[in-house]
Amino acid sequence: GGQNWVNGAPCQLHGLQFQRDMEKDRNFNAAEVLQSIGQVVEFTWKVACAFQNDAGDHPLAPDSMRKQFYASHLCEYLSMDKEVGFEDITLVVSSLHPSIHNVAEHQDTMNDTLAGYTRTTAFNMVVINDHDDELPTILHFQVICNFRKVIGHYFIPFQKYIQPVVKHARLYLDKWHRSIHSVLAGKAEKVPSAYDRSSFYLDDTLEYKEITISEEGKHKTKISSNYILTEVNVSRTLSLSMFIDPIVKLQSYLKFDQTIELAFACSFLSNPFWFDWTMSILIQRLQDPKDPYRPSLHPFYDWSHSTIEIFGTWQGGPYNRWSPCGGKETVIETFGAQPNATAEERAHGEKKLSQVISIIFEHIQWINSLSTCGNNPVVDMPLDSMKAKCSNTIQEISKIASCQFSHFRLGILTTILSGCGLLQQGQHLRHLMYPVKGSASFKHLHRPVADVMSKDRARALGDNETSVIISNDGEGMVAEELHDIFMMYLSAELGFPVYIRDEIECILCESHPMRTLNCRDWFRKGMALYDGNEKGEFFRRKYGRETEWEKLHPPNHYEFAYLGMPSPIQYIPLDLNLSYYASDFGNELRSDNSKEVRFKGRKTKTSGCQRSFTNTYHTKEMFFHPSMLMADFYLGSQVESTKHKSIFVLGDAEHAVETASCNDLGDYDLGELLFNHLQTLPISKNLESAPMAAGCYHMDSETNNKDITFFPGHLDKPFVNTAWFVPLGPSSFFTIISISRHYNLVQDSESLNQFNEWTNRLSLSDRRRIDDFLRDFDNQAKKHMRSNSLSRLIYFNRCGSVLSFPANQCYHATITPKRLDGYPRDLFIFHPLDGIS
Repeated sequence: GGQNWVNGAPCQLHGLQFQRDMEKDRNFNAAEVLQSIGQVVEFTWKVACAFQNDAGDHPLAPDSMRKQFYASHLCEYLSMDKEVGFEDITLVVSSLHPSIHNVAEHQDTMNDTLAGYTRTTAFNMVVINDHDDELPTILHFQVICNFRKVIGHYFIPFQKYIQPVVKHARLYLDKWHRSIHSVLAGKAEKVPSAYDRSSFYLDDTLEYKEITISEEGKHKTKISSNYILTEVNVSRTLSLSMFIDPIVKLQSYLKFDQTIELAFACSFLSNPFWFDWTMSILIQRLQDPKDPYRPSLHPFYDWSHSTIEIFGTWQGGPYNRWSPCGGKETVIETFGAQPNATAEERAHGEKKLSQVISIIFEHIQWINSLSTCGNNPVVDMPLDSMKAKCSNTIQEISKIASCQFSHFRLGILTTILSGCGLLQQGQHLRHLMYPVKGSASFKHLHRPVADVMSKDRARALGDNETSVIISNDGEGMVAEELHDIFMMYLSAELGFPVYIRDEIECILCESHPMRTLNCRDWFRKGMALYDGNEKGEFFRRKYGRETEWEKLHPPNHYEFAYLGMPSPIQYIPLDLNLSYYASDFGNELRSDNSKEVRFKGRKTKTSGCQRSFTNTYHTKEMFFHPSMLMADFYLGSQVESTKHKSIFVLGDAEHAVETASCNDLGDYDLGELLFNHLQTLPISKNLESAPMAAGCYHMDSETNNKDITFFPGHLDKPFVNTAWFVPLGPSSFFTIISISRHYNLVQDSESLNQFNEWTNRLSLSDRRRIDDFLRDFDNQAKKHMRSNSLSRLIYFNRCGSVLSFPANQCYHATITPKRLDGYPRDLFIFHPLDGIS
């Protein structure tokens, strides 16, 4: 690839004449030869990757998009594994005996200057034909694998800005290394580096500095303590240890919603001095058996009241890491936490705070659902989708409280909770921070050469133009949609073996040449340290040189002080017995040997009982809708015992449907067995003693198998309460449910993983359609459910699963992936009635 230009771009494959020549020669099997070459190249790739890993060097070909546009074509051509990233293969066959093909000594021009694309790898093999002992033939076979500079120049439009930013980053990293060396040199066996911070510790032998954190006259009283200040390191978790440590110590006294409150408070503070001091006093009181103090239902108010009582105001302290929180109304006034708040203001504030914490918890559930992502964040955690989700969370909070809660503050909050070891651990937790407008990292990318004077300004100064001052203004910018790829290349250039978005964003912040804040990392004498590794695992190191880093483990489930209500949704992802019953019942309903199912609708030649659905969504996208046959069912044994002649079913109208127009579940051997088994599952706990049931059967007519199909969102009729979705066919689908946020339901992580993995494989246009469908689903849900405080949940449905939810209260829809013919999406919806009245 990349050997010549075709239509203004480097070619994807070149040198195909070799194959054509082999195809003309009867002595060769071209397909087998190409496959053999591919096997050698694949072997060479794996060995080269192992070399890089053993050397602790940056990974080969880290850019998945570049690989998709170029290397993937070579992989397909040579039948190689798709992970092979080489862009150019050269075959060399030369003679060593009886004649020698000499190659003059030479120095190659480097393939590409971008980290990950500078290596040349060669596979060498000597072949000896010794049939003629006196004159053996010796051949040298060589496969040379490399990358193409022309592809890098074409595919990476920001290439010229990488080295200037690398220069800034190295200056910052050198400054941090000097800072940490001054603290630990001669004391630690190994001085920490940006790449390995495991030897960092705190103990009494280090040199602390007494720092005044509250000044008399300016604040209520003078307070000083012993601290170590260093340059800001690349790990925000380590930097925020003074926030994290008191929250971890309070875990035995707090529930998870109360912990979120404290992390929420921390996100508004520009340094941890006052928070650490205040919470340390509260912790001492909790540990004193004679002190009656216990945390209130909302510890946000314990923190704010105690801070004001100690310092005279709620925020302050030296060495700010970022700008203090401002606004016409302070954060504590927003939530009624000011000292002179009325009872009404406090009650209203607590209500708003509870709603905000509920929204943040929903955001945390989403983060936990990404636990299988992060291995390739540019692909499986793309910035546009991350920003969209975070923007939605921030907007929802702003509707409740105008408290300047931004993308950056949301990132600080999740960093603190991650550092406490309270989130589902995984690589995804290391990719939650990103450059946002207004931040130093965004400004750095917006003007990557801001420390250089532009040619236009230099020319204007040379021409003595008026109103032109001497200053650096730089030229060029990295487009916002390229930020993540740029950061990935920057990570490789700096020698990090794994791209960690959080750390590179921090480096961009701290190395911005125009940054003027006197930022520091803060460590108090006696505190514990917290940090995370590239796997998204988090650790604590207690005070003392002889201590070790201890891994933190997230809780199996969250406990709440005030969030949470009994869940109206029950979901069983897979029950093996249910899968047998459901599959067999689905086959029975389709069998010619079973009693014919009475379907609804006109039985004319044109209609054929077919049901198709349209939507009322206000989007420009084209949606394909399911077509199916529908049939009403009832449980005959119960109808006979109660002598009822009509029942309500999941029909199209709100009137009762005659049993004569329906199907008796008892007429099918496996139908009643399936229902009886469902009653043994946890979904049926809340039913009354009468097991009366109606139902609706959806038999897929498979007319839109080649398209993603959307069953439009709706609420079921008022007489319908609980619905059990029981798939009968081999095709899976997703149910989308909107429910009041007050329930604080946890998104099923495996369902969301399945959904994310499926959507990640789709084309851009298909993903856009799904995003539009979900966006309009949310808008329609708010309209039909008459509420703006809703959560959207996604459930994965397959044969063997069952989903129970209040279908007349929860707006719901389904999305079915494309599928092969002969794999119908059959569904039976049970409606368990809790009595006949």
